[in-house]
Amino acid sequence: MALRISFTLDPELSERLDIFAKKQELERNEALLRLIESGLTLAERDGIIPPARERSFKEVAHMQKNIDVLIRTIDELKKEVRVMHHLIDLNKDAAASKPSRLGFFKK
Repeated sequence: MALRISFTLDPELSERLDIFAKKQELERNEALLRLIESGLTLAERDGIIPPARERSFKEVAHMQKNIDVLIRTIDELKKEVRVMHHLIDLNKDAAASKPSRLGFFKK
């Protein structure tokens, strides 16, 4: 049975995959499957997997900037959730402190 797997590629790697697929006259998915199969065969044959490429200072700085933006966004979201929670509690307290008017209209 086939298993569906989802993952994200950086734009450079995605472009390389598309170029490979075009040269081989394959669809992207088929090209990716062939590359995975050939890579696994090579790794099994040699008994090693080559190390991942090192990232440049510029790439690392860009990634860190994105992480910092994400952290700030999450902090802002936490503050908004706290405010909303506080407002909900205030509304509950206000509703609980109001006298019930049902007693005035009983028959």
